[in-house]
Amino acid sequence: MVPKNIKLVVHWHSDVVAQKSIHKLVKPIELKLVKRADAIITTSPLYGPASDILRLYQKKIFVIASAIEKKNFTYDDATERKVKKLKAIYPYKIVFFIGRHVEYKGIRYLFDSVPHIKTPCHILIAGDGPLTEDLKKKYNYENIVWLGRIADEDVKSYLYASDIFAFPSVSRNEAFGLVLAEAMYCQLPAITFTIDGSGVNWVSLNSEKLLSNDALRDQYGRNAKRRVEENFLMEIVGPQYNQLYKSLKS
Repeated sequence: MVPKNIKLVVHWHSDVVAQKSIHKLVKPIELKLVKRADAIITTSPLYGPASDILRLYQKKIFVIASAIEKKNFTYDDATERKVKKLKAIYPYKIVFFIGRHVEYKGIRYLFDSVPHIKTPCHILIAGDGPLTEDLKKKYNYENIVWLGRIADEDVKSYLYASDIFAFPSVSRNEAFGLVLAEAMYCQLPAITFTIDGSGVNWVSLNSEKLLSNDALRDQYGRNAKRRVEENFLMEIVGPQYNQLYKSLKS
């Protein structure tokens, strides 16, 4: 354990949610860790109060959001060319998902909604995972495009080319959703579920989003970017860390 004369800051990204048998083994260690900690950082104000471990240590919790580097999402000439190419390949509205194909990401719920979507659209699915092949077999819709893993430098082009960002995660395994903030910075309105105790619904505030209403979708996209600019950029979050560390020295 860390010596008593050394300040201990715990960055709490997520509780152990699904692996309950494993959590029984590590919970005693978690309890000792948070009890010893001088400060516990969570990425949203929603996560601490909902955590079985952290709710007893609210006075130690400091909320410092995850952050993005805006330079990685510059809309330059090269990006514009890629966006035009993607829009030529996919002429209808684009719904974009990127992430691991695992249960808590909720991809099956996105696919369950496909028969109810009346506006012609392409649903682009990036990434892969243990559920990929089963999902392909079960949801054999013509408008679903399986992209596989895409290069990091191409992600922003897909975000800027898309009309809706699908973020259908369903559990507190999704503690924040950094890619959600990235999509919002690219003025891409997002569809999410309400997840009690997760930061997802703090990152993207609740409102109605319509695939068929261009004006409303553009308005939500602008609002989304403004929220990221005001809360989730590195130049905003960095000083918050510095302030916390300086306060622990005093």
